[in-house]
Amino acid sequence: MPTAIIIGSGLIGAATALALHKVGIHSILYDQVDLAQAIAEGNAVEFGDSGGAVAIQASGLRVLRSLGLLDECLKEGTTTPYASWAKIDGSAQVVIDTRTWNKTAGETDPVMQLPLQILRSKLHSILMRACHRAGIKAYVGKKLVDVKQDESVVTATFADGTIAMADLLIGADGIHSTTRRKVFGEKLTAKFTGEMGHIGVVNLKQHNIDLKDTERIIFYVDNENLGDEARNSNACNLVRGLSVVAIR
Repeated sequence: MPTAIIIGSGLIGAATALALHKVGIHSILYDQVDLAQAIAEGNAVEFGDSGGAVAIQASGLRVLRSLGLLDECLKEGTTTPYASWAKIDGSAQVVIDTRTWNKTAGETDPVMQLPLQILRSKLHSILMRACHRAGIKAYVGKKLVDVKQDESVVTATFADGTIAMADLLIGADGIHSTTRRKVFGEKLTAKFTGEMGHIGVVNLKQHNIDLKDTERIIFYVDNENLGDEARNSNACNLVRGLSVVAIR
């Protein structure tokens, strides 16, 4: 059976491992943090922890369906019949009926016509538990320090001395990917663009908020709570509204 090393057990790493499993490729996940272990054991990160939420459109929903996880994700998340945008001062608000929008774009499957909003931690928990059921192992505390390859095998070396070998190595370790640097060079790094995005999550039931479908909640960030680099960026010269997900 072909084998794969996946560096990073976040959303992309876990989903990739499940997809490879379906086509007969055995993967092992390696992550430098300990979060994956807690989730795999059933201690999922609950509401209020870091990570915010993600919006999943039709293409992503189809991926979840192919992995056999769509129904579970729909149960844990919230579909969004409306999406709204506005200028930073609250003017020029635009509200879109997402089902009508997607139908007009040619989407014929009713399940795929409504985007899904789900807490990142909930989605990660679902994916990691599916990996556990599939027999996909996830090792934590594994910081990648070197990658070598030849015509037949790729070898990953970790800071604790662990060495892993496989037919394929996939870097799913985020914007500051160690995999990318080790394969393409240390100088290839992400650079701050001066622009920032913020996502807030509100539990409506917990705070007794009755939010209509076309209404929205806006948070604001105090510059004093930001780091120097962020505070001095162009985005921080404005009072910024945040993208908000309302969990009903």
